[in-house]
Amino acid sequence: MLRLGTAAPGLLHSAARRARANQCTRRAGGSLLRPRLQLPPSAPAGSGLGAPGVRWASRLPPYLRRQTTDSRLRRRVGIRRAPEPTQWLLGEPGQFERNSTDESERDGLFTSADWRLHRSQWRKLRHMAGLLGSSTVRRLLFPDLTVVLAASSGVVWLNTMVLTTPIEAPVLPFTLTATALSLLLAFRINYSNHRFEEARGAWQSVVTSARSLLRVSSVHIAPRSPEAHVALTGLVRAFPRCMVFWVCPDGDLVYPDGDTDVVAAEAGHELRAQLEDVLPYYPAAVDRITAASDAPLEVVQMLTELVAAIEADIPDRVVGQLNVLVDRLEEAHSVSERVLNTPIPTNYTRHTSRFLCMWNVVLPLALWPGCGVYTVPVSLGVSLALLAIEDIGVVIEEPFDLLPMWSYVDQCDSAAAAAATAAAAVYSSATADSATESPATARGP
Repeated sequence: MLRLGTAAPGLLHSAARRARANQCTRRAGGSLLRPRLQLPPSAPAGSGLGAPGVRWASRLPPYLRRQTTDSRLRRRVGIRRAPEPTQWLLGEPGQFERNSTDESERDGLFTSADWRLHRSQWRKLRHMAGLLGSSTVRRLLFPDLTVVLAASSGVVWLNTMVLTTPIEAPVLPFTLTATALSLLLAFRINYSNHRFEEARGAWQSVVTSARSLLRVSSVHIAPRSPEAHVALTGLVRAFPRCMVFWVCPDGDLVYPDGDTDVVAAEAGHELRAQLEDVLPYYPAAVDRITAASDAPLEVVQMLTELVAAIEADIPDRVVGQLNVLVDRLEEAHSVSERVLNTPIPTNYTRHTSRFLCMWNVVLPLALWPGCGVYTVPVSLGVSLALLAIEDIGVVIEEPFDLLPMWSYVDQCDSAAAAAATAAAAVYSSATADSATESPATARGP
């Protein structure tokens, strides 16, 4: 009997996988991947695949239900704001509540109502009203804008109270270097946005591949091997959870107070609890995933082994389709790995930061002849505009702190629930057809 989670070193090549699957089929008498609880071959207990004519229960089966845990952690994104007409001057469409004032804003998955508020003609007033509450402004208040304030105030004080001949700088050097500075900032924001798009595309690929795997499994695998369908559903739901904890060691979770960093041990405990929820029948699989150095790749390996174990019972074209979808999950992991491990060259980041700091600190000397005592607010306004561009580029360079990853996990869970409903219908239909054909076969010609 083949158990999910056991090692299968021989399943590395297609020929070896096929031989292993045939061997397991003969050993188990045609019933593959029966869960640890000895479930009936016809329908795993709690799988939702009932007898013919039994309506799909509104209560989700255990392998789809989120169990109640005693975890002290909650998702970092907090509670999402619902766009309402009264919010035309408060908040932003589709955003999650922040746990701290200096935490970056995080957009959720937009709906039609979010888009209507996003393109509202009052959006500029709403944006200006939220200027002081912006996380970008709060991050720049100290030390960046504080240094600019001190430099510009010092120039104004010296020129008005101390020196008889004011100190000033010609405007020409700033005119010549402004183009170079704008190019540096434009490259920074464009390349950071490209990295954000790559990460978002990788997560969308995870959701799309998960939906396709569940759809194919509900139609082709559930009627032939309900246990395998339950195992595949659990592994598909486990993959995005492992991805979240892999790109964010804290699992994108926070304590209720939001002030203390989540320790690795408690994050690992939460991951194990999540895996036990989605793989309730396979404790060996949970142990194998949590012990792996790269949990998402371990789930991909187990999915490959699962497909190899049942390939003798399903058509070859379905086997090929399943392997392609599993490969897409691995590709999404590789893209996320590249984005996570390879930043924009750090010497470029350092040079842009130094250039921008020196430019903003010396700027009051060039503004004094034309602005006089208004040099301080003008310097602060120009510095805020330029520093904010650089800060936004740095923030979105690491996109996993901005993406609503748990929303993508919820999408995969919704797809699993829909696939379970479809699998129940397909299984009931196939069982009913088999029961109908059996008497005719028994009577003979």
